[in-house]
Amino acid sequence: LRLDWPHFASVSFETAVLVPRLHRVAPDYHYNILLALKMLRRIGYRRIGLFLHRQENRRSHHSYLAGFRYFQSGIPNSEQVAPLIYNDPFNPALLHRWLDEAKPDVVLGHHSRIVTWLRESGRRVPNDIGVAHLALDGDCEDWAGIWQHKFRIGAQTIEQLVSMIQHGRLGLPDIAYETLIPGEWRHGSTLRRTAGA
Repeated sequence: LRLDWPHFASVSFETAVLVPRLHRVAPDYHYNILLALKMLRRIGYRRIGLFLHRQENRRSHHSYLAGFRYFQSGIPNSEQVAPLIYNDPFNPALLHRWLDEAKPDVVLGHHSRIVTWLRESGRRVPNDIGVAHLALDGDCEDWAGIWQHKFRIGAQTIEQLVSMIQHGRLGLPDIAYETLIPGEWRHGSTLRRTAGA
């Protein structure tokens, strides 16, 4: 963004602005994916597959993939599933091939069409395979996954911005601070209550 920065107080929310570095309020991506993985294991899912767009992983500062790799380091090799990180344009055949080869019993992802693509592959959700979303929103709010508290992220962004204006803190910061908001796990229609049942 090309602005006359010394005249502005600026706070970014989520990853709305990548450059220049501004103070930012964002979901705690690392905490959120570890929470989702822990809850999926607790329910009984063992082969958890991560299906993520490369841009979403970048927006999380690679926290999604880092958290997933860390989590996998503590489970048996037989339960580890290689993640599917994809680019645009997306071809559902790529997902179908990954499902056949990796054989996850649940897919953790960030796209609202995951359930549609799984059904197109002949799999029933949640009977054959479970789905959990990393950022539940209006188009998938009845799914299982992480509720990111987007309204609270927005409210915290405004609170910080008002404070900066009141204290005359204008211009680009020397060090950009990040305020991370932890998400909340929600069970939903895309998972069985007990995966082994």
